[in-house]
Amino acid sequence: MPQITLKAKDVHELSDFLKRHGKSEFFLAKDQGAYIGANAGSHSDGTFESIIHYFAGCNPDKDEDFYDNAAYKFGWDDFGEMLPAEWMHKAAETDGLTKAVLNVTEADSITFRTFWKRAREKAAA
Repeated sequence: MPQITLKAKDVHELSDFLKRHGKSEFFLAKDQGAYIGANAGSHSDGTFESIIHYFAGCNPDKDEDFYDNAAYKFGWDDFGEMLPAEWMHKAAETDGLTKAVLNVTEADSITFRTFWKRAREKAAA
C-alpha cells in the first residue's frame, strides 16, 4: 500500500499554500513520479507557484528509478485525483502534530491520518 508521510512542517506549508491561494483541493498524481501538492498562478504572467511532496523513491530529481518505483506503487497509467484541502487544514490545526500519513489502497481508497504528541500535564504546585 503506497503511502506518503509528511512532517508537521510539510503539513503546515501545504495548508498555508492552499489558504494563501484560496484552494479548496490539493492533488495526488502519478506521471513523472508520484506526489501530492498544489499549483497556483500562471506561467504566462510569471505568477506560477507550486508545492510538491513526493512519495518515497518517486522523485525524478532525486531517484534514479522514480518512474519504475511510481509504476510499481500505482500501476503504469498516469492519473490525478483531487483531495479536500480541509484534510491539510485540520491536520495543521492539530495540537502537537508530528506527522500526517496518506495511504492509497489496492482498492483505490485513500486514507489520511494524523499523529501527534500529547502535551504533558504540569504537576500541580
